[in-house]
Amino acid sequence: RKPTESLDAYDLYLRGMAAFYRWNRESHEEALRLFVAAIDIAPDFAAAYGMAALCRSISVARGWMIHLRQFRRVCGCQVIDIAHVK
Repeated sequence: RKPTESLDAYDLYLRGMAAFYRWNRESHEEALRLFVAAIDIAPDFAAAYGMAALCRSISVARGWMIHLRQFRRVCGCQVIDIAHVK
């Protein structure tokens, strides 16, 4: 099964993966922006959502990103409270 029909979204995802595995603060911010850009193009791209969540989790665990304000600044997106999504 294809991860997504959009080659543009998949390209952003692969670039995000490359940035993710550089394992530093700046590259994780870059990876997060790329994953969010992939999601903007292909909202059903589950792998991009998963990697964006992993970037966020690792950034919080390492103390690189503490507040959701920083998350919004880095990726330029709205934060969804999944506890209230039906």
